[in-house]
Amino acid sequence: MHCDSADAIAMAAALGCPISSFPQPYLGLPLSPLKLPISAYDPLLLSFDRYLSGWRALLLSSGGRLVLCNAVLNNLPTYFMCSFLLPPGAVEQIDRRRHAFFWTGKDTCSGARCLIAWDKVCVDVQEGGFGICDLRWQNMCLLLNFVHKLHLPES
Repeated sequence: MHCDSADAIAMAAALGCPISSFPQPYLGLPLSPLKLPISAYDPLLLSFDRYLSGWRALLLSSGGRLVLCNAVLNNLPTYFMCSFLLPPGAVEQIDRRRHAFFWTGKDTCSGARCLIAWDKVCVDVQEGGFGICDLRWQNMCLLLNFVHKLHLPES
């Protein structure tokens, strides 16, 4: 960054690494000095698609799909959410996949197949919902936990 191309080529040759551009993956997360485009979250969305394509969702009961939603699909974006505030577009795409899997077991879901509104499904079980995590709240809590750890004195 901020050096001419001759110096960059010399440094890359000395270190034995390639020259590339941003966003650059680092530890599985996209790294960029600028705001990330929605396409930077494609690896996260592809991981959802890989899981969903391998499951025989049509053979599962609604309870089985609920368990898979709570155990796997709620936790797939956790690593991303610990580091980034997911943009609303990425959250909507993830929720679209979770929503369709939960209600129909297919890739898409129309409003007629949904028995309850998604915001009511995301309510805790003790309050009458199904206990599926709301990703926006989970993302904010994970980021606030990170900020809290930064402000704690070392012990």
